[in-house]
Amino acid sequence: MKNISLHLVLLLAFCCSAVAGDISRIGGPPRLQGVKHKILVLEFDSPQLSDWGRDISQIIAQQVLGTIEGVTSVGVINLRQTETRIELTPKRIHEEALNQNALVVIWGEFYEDSTDVWLHPHLRLVPREEFPVSAFGLMIPDQYSRDTLKAAIPTLQVNFAPLRLPMQTLKDLSRFYRQTVTLRESPDLNAPSTGQLQMGDTYYLIDKQNDWTKISTRSGKTGWIRHTVLDTKKQFEDLQGVVKLAQGIVQYMAGNYRLSANSFQNYLDKNAYRQDSMNRAFAHIMLGNSKFWGKEYFNRIPRDEDVSIEYYRAKQLLPGHPSPVNHLAIVNMYKMRFHPSREMIPAIEKELIEIIKTQNDLDAIGNLRIAYGMVERNLDWLAKRDGSSESAASLRSRLNEKISKLDHVAEQLKVQRIAPER
Repeated sequence: MKNISLHLVLLLAFCCSAVAGDISRIGGPPRLQGVKHKILVLEFDSPQLSDWGRDISQIIAQQVLGTIEGVTSVGVINLRQTETRIELTPKRIHEEALNQNALVVIWGEFYEDSTDVWLHPHLRLVPREEFPVSAFGLMIPDQYSRDTLKAAIPTLQVNFAPLRLPMQTLKDLSRFYRQTVTLRESPDLNAPSTGQLQMGDTYYLIDKQNDWTKISTRSGKTGWIRHTVLDTKKQFEDLQGVVKLAQGIVQYMAGNYRLSANSFQNYLDKNAYRQDSMNRAFAHIMLGNSKFWGKEYFNRIPRDEDVSIEYYRAKQLLPGHPSPVNHLAIVNMYKMRFHPSREMIPAIEKELIEIIKTQNDLDAIGNLRIAYGMVERNLDWLAKRDGSSESAASLRSRLNEKISKLDHVAEQLKVQRIAPER
């Protein structure tokens, strides 16, 4: 009786902190409904209905949950295939994520060629009312107008380069899988087993020690499971990158910008070198945003280059894309807010106008409008400071004309624009 009472006390305590995991089926009811930040890991598609997909999804889910830091209300749900296999189309993946109220969904597929087996992982952000698309980027109301500075992230879906997996590594998957579902009396592979995680189990983290996590399930099982098996194989190095990126996104949305910056930086330093330009640009943008908000949180002005350098790198990877240009414009306008200068406008203006012309980007129009407004409000002071031969009234007239033209273009685009696909 005392053991049962102690278990209930521990379970209630850790339900409140809500660092939780769950194993369920695709198409099932919502899980971990009290958890705010959820990551969904779907069973990877695999040829010949092998266990590879089940094994790798559980291994990833356990490593995400066992190594994440700085987020108290976080959960990882591992959804597995039903007996009648469900095709994971983009529409179905999005529906599953919405059903589970997940912030991030991870999935992938194994495929074979004549000599090798390959694993192709994907990650998608899932905006919803609590976490809209704008929350992933920069969105800052202008205190002097009804406009808002906006910079969206370049993509919601990140694809990773396929991994070639030798047959021996695939044979090791079942052994690694067992390590992540077998509960032991102590954090040791040779310790006696106290049970297994089963389908339908919800469990809570109650302790950590090195590569091990102590968990307690709702059904009363308690024990240690290993959570860092990806670290034991060189071939799984890129999968650690999937884990880091997912953790960085959740840390960012939870407002822990210092840790999210660490996660994105670690990903870029160790895992991004094989990835495509969109993948790396996404990571640079998120790193820059983490640094930006981190400085704002501590009431500091982001004047140093460690913020804008990330946006410059993203711009080099995605030439002509609105996202890095808008992010750079916002950083430069933040500098102007504290140090007004007409000299900064031409560079901001040139790049935003190019994006407006080539991409019809409404965010760029709004950002340029605010930039003109910032100069217009400081014209008298700037003219006096600089000893300008052109009168402030003349400059103000030209700026107001430019603002009117931007408003006209914006209205035309709003009428013509077709709502983007989700």
